Amino acid sequence: MDDQFRTRSCFVGIGATGAERIGDGIERRDASATMVPDEVPDPADAVVDCTGSVTDDQFSEFDVVVTTGSAAVDDAVDTVVRVGDACASDAVTIAVVNGDPTATDLARLEGAFGTVVPLEQEGKIREHATDVFTLFSQPMMLHADYAHINSNLREAGVITLSRAVRTREELAALVDDCGGPEEVVLGYVEAGSEFTLADAETLEAQFETPEIVTGQTTFDDPSKCRLTLLRRM
Repeated sequence: MDDQFRTRSCFVGIGATGAERIGDGIERRDASATMVPDEVPDPADAVVDCTGSVTDDQFSEFDVVVTTGSAAVDDAVDTVVRVGDACASDAVTIAVVNGDPTATDLARLEGAFGTVVPLEQEGKIREHATDVFTLFSQPMMLHADYAHINSNLREAGVITLSRAVRTREELAALVDDCGGPEEVVLGYVEAGSEFTLADAETLEAQFETPEIVTGQTTFDDPSKCRLTLLRRM
């Protein structure tokens, strides 16, 4: 549990693929530009075999649950769905899956999780999980409406994820690189130490709902910004 935010989080891996991701853990984003407390997110972890049993309330104690696995493995989607069903109804639940899930798979996952993220790149899966756990356990440098974020992530459905890096002088282009501001569920930005209040206002002005764009000043390069946008499909 995070002592400051009183948030319980869990990273759940399904099958051998999920177990490997849980073993890798989340990213450790230590940088000289860090302007937040030194503690890093520390979610609980769990590995569930593809044919393993899941009790009805096994994950009900957690406020944020990110579950990952491969849809290409037999019974994996069934198990992911059981994990989602075993979470609390008011929790933020995210399924990050690879393996080219079918439309039927995605529909089932959408019924069990607030947000479903089909991703193929291992690095993006780990980065996305780290963004989520950090968001709910660390102070953010940008104003965020957590009630709005929670609602979005509980009702997002199947989303796309895009990420881009530019300098702080290119914030409008950075948003364009990520596909523009439309239908954004959540924006997460990491910036270097040169990021200013004026830069924050410039970035927030790109979005109709700026309170769903948040992030931290932790990027190694002082002038660089990395933006991740989650958008409804």
